[in-house]
Amino acid sequence: MRKISVNYTDAGKKLDRFYAECVSAGRAGELLRMEPMRQLEEVKKACGFRYLRFHGLLFEDMGVYWEDKKGDPHYNWQYVDMLYDSLLRLDIRPFVELSFTPKAMASGEDTVMWWRANITPPKDYRLWYDFIRALVSHWEKRYGREEVKQWYFEVWNEPNHPGFYKAGMEEYFRLYDTTCKAVKDVCSQYRVGGPATAGNEWIEEMIRHCEEEKVPLDFVSTHAYGVFGDFDDTGEKVLYLKEDKDAILKEVQMVYDQVKSSSMPDLEIHYTEWNSSFSPVDPIHDCYIQAAYLLYHLKRLSGRVNSMSYWAYTDIIEELGVPKTPFHGGFGMVTMQGYHKPSYYAYEFLNRLGKTELDTGDADSIAAKKE
Repeated sequence: MRKISVNYTDAGKKLDRFYAECVSAGRAGELLRMEPMRQLEEVKKACGFRYLRFHGLLFEDMGVYWEDKKGDPHYNWQYVDMLYDSLLRLDIRPFVELSFTPKAMASGEDTVMWWRANITPPKDYRLWYDFIRALVSHWEKRYGREEVKQWYFEVWNEPNHPGFYKAGMEEYFRLYDTTCKAVKDVCSQYRVGGPATAGNEWIEEMIRHCEEEKVPLDFVSTHAYGVFGDFDDTGEKVLYLKEDKDAILKEVQMVYDQVKSSSMPDLEIHYTEWNSSFSPVDPIHDCYIQAAYLLYHLKRLSGRVNSMSYWAYTDIIEELGVPKTPFHGGFGMVTMQGYHKPSYYAYEFLNRLGKTELDTGDADSIAAKKE
């Protein structure tokens, strides 16, 4: 017999809303369209997310960087302003992912995803430093220092994954150091971190590097997914859920222990991507199992992370190109046509909980009360 017992007169404890701290989207250019922004407003209201992270802020379709015939750099923040103004109007702050390299600044031709994000380091780190510092300075002038202090600046996306960065760890550290200096030279209190790795990697190495080189590090970030295997550009190869249902929990605990036993035990820990599967065409994303899968993990992760950013709130993501069917196994909580998926209801349920969590005596239930 399963017994769930709740005493609503108990004092309880403050409910940890780490699950609503951040959510993800595909890329910046997609968010300039009407439907993704409409869905974001809907998801914000239903699920209470506070920050949004996405790729492609520096990609060509945002028009942020080019060089003239003399090779002199030029910046353009108009599309960035449109997007960030829209986010802040919705009371959603940016979890800024500083990637990928603008084509005109890149050292090579390697790209990833259908929209061809350049995954090579900058050809000249001085150009990159000036570019990032100019962008952060622009944000400070437009939104004010006190506002930007509340943002997060994350350097790159999955630099340990050869599909997203082939230059290796040492080159990533150089990129991080340069980016961190550019941000901190605008304001030393702005929060910068990484390494934004796939699969919980490079955390100890990142902390050690920053300690030895005296480079600021305000948080660590990484990603976790519940499958093993791989998929090709068509998404056809088969993936499997990890046999250990607590695999993600154990991975998060490992990172938590690495941070707590390090020279920087008070670092914030942000999982800037997580989901059951990392494939953009995985049927589990559309299945009722997804809601239980999410709630099982989020119930048990309290106290170990500052955020778990669900990848992603909308199915309007073009990693493999334009989605071909309404229910194609996309990452999103909401389909392209606006239908709510099980993941949406899981997060909406969590957002309806009161501020005070009560003991239930049951590992697979959550009870909370309002004033």
